[in-house]
Amino acid sequence: MILRKVLPKYPELAIRAGLEGTVWVKLWIGRDGIVKQALVVKSDAEIFDDASLDAARRLVFTAPLCMGKAVSVWATIPIKYKLLHR
Repeated sequence: MILRKVLPKYPELAIRAGLEGTVWVKLWIGRDGIVKQALVVKSDAEIFDDASLDAARRLVFTAPLCMGKAVSVWATIPIKYKLLHR
């Protein structure tokens, strides 16, 4: 569960070009719920990648648990970019 959600900055060039899309980011979440590593695994447009990684690295999750013990885990999340005026 996400404790601190961070919205990515929509790249200005993407706004001007009318681009939308989704970036799939693979996260290594530590036992403390802090993102330790973030990698783009799929992207609709490369222009969104840096903003997605920046936002993903600042997310904070509840500590992942396995049998009641805090563990580190990999998780993949989508980060979506959608223009409001469409």
